[in-house]
Formats: sequence, structure tokens, C-alpha cells
Amino acid sequence: MRIAAFQFSASDDLRQNHAKITDAIAQAAEQNVRLLAFQECATCGYPPIERADVSDIDFTLLQSLRNATTCTSRSAQSRNEPARYSTQFV
Repeated sequence: MRIAAFQFSASDDLRQNHAKITDAIAQAAEQNVRLLAFQECATCGYPPIERADVSDIDFTLLQSLRNATTCTSRSAQSRNEPARYSTQFV
């Protein structure tokens, strides 16, 4: 089993962080990574570094991003194949 970690500079922009995460997942899948770990608070930004306080996190948006996430490797997309892996945001 291939395991990897992806660390990036998160921000207080949930959509931007989510895009970075889903892109990293797709890239890792291309390299046959089966488990990809991210830093704590990768999706929402770590208070008080990337955001002022936990109270300004849009948890409704955060949940909708988690629910809408599907990732497919680029090679699978080009061949119209189903995803080779699943995503779990915890």
C-alpha cells in the first residue's frame, strides 16, 4: 500500500483549500497512492494562523463541500472509467 502526505499553505478560503485538496488527491491517485494525509485544519485553515477564530468558519459551506466531493484520476476521466478510489473527509 502506497501512503503519502500532502502539506500546503491553507487559507481562510474554504473553496480554495478544497480545490487544492481534491487536486492533490487526483495527483496522488495517478501515482497509485492509496492513503493521502493532510495537515490538521487543511480545509478550513488553522486558527489563529490562517483565520482569526473558529467562530468565522462557515460550517454549512464546509459540510456542502464535503458532501459534494468526488475525485477521479485524470487517466480514468480520459477513459470514462469509474474512480479507482474513494475520498473520506474526517
